Amino acid sequence: MLKINHLSFSYGKKKILDNIDLAVEPCEIVGLVAPNGTGKTTLLKIIANTLPYKSGNISYKEFSHEEISYKKQLFFLENVETLFNDLTVYDHLALVKKVWKSNVEVEEIMEKFSLQKIRNTPIKKLSLGLKQSVLLTLYVISDADVLLFDEPINGLDPTNILVLNKMLLYLQKKKKIMLYSSHNLENLNKVATKILFLHEKNLVEIDKQSNLQEEYQKHFVSWDSVKDWD
Repeated sequence: MLKINHLSFSYGKKKILDNIDLAVEPCEIVGLVAPNGTGKTTLLKIIANTLPYKSGNISYKEFSHEEISYKKQLFFLENVETLFNDLTVYDHLALVKKVWKSNVEVEEIMEKFSLQKIRNTPIKKLSLGLKQSVLLTLYVISDADVLLFDEPINGLDPTNILVLNKMLLYLQKKKKIMLYSSHNLENLNKVATKILFLHEKNLVEIDKQSNLQEEYQKHFVSWDSVKDWD
């Protein structure tokens, strides 16, 4: 289980996260929803140990957040800008397999995601959609227990969104823990086992049977700031 207890975080004097508690079990896909700039990526970075924090505790199994063993259990790439422009698609998959000591076979994953035709193509020559597809395959090849996705459908066409959804269900069967931030409420509701809104610096669980668009408007939209365009 991934556990977060009493986590708070501030940028200077501005508090971003306030006393957050969260427990995520294997096989869970937790959807994170909030407007841009309110802390979703910050929360993922803190969990991934790429952003230091001073208040609270994070652990996975018996490993505390500060241990190297904890870091080896997670995989997180914020966006396609973290890819290496001059390395090929194959190079990326082979590198992640080696660093994470994964037993997943590169050729098997390339075939599953139809990447054979671009296996020797440098990242800098790929479209945004293809870069995003490569980034997602790296999650699978890592075989890490805890997978943190930040807006994974950015740049994906409808076909590749379906591929992503199948990938998430495949990883769920492998008992992975997944946190998935997105603005696409409809698609998120299809794949997430639990949906959390990051509202007023804390997490609020939303009933999946409710109208998510209405819930979003209730929590985040200030109608006084929406101008009449007539």
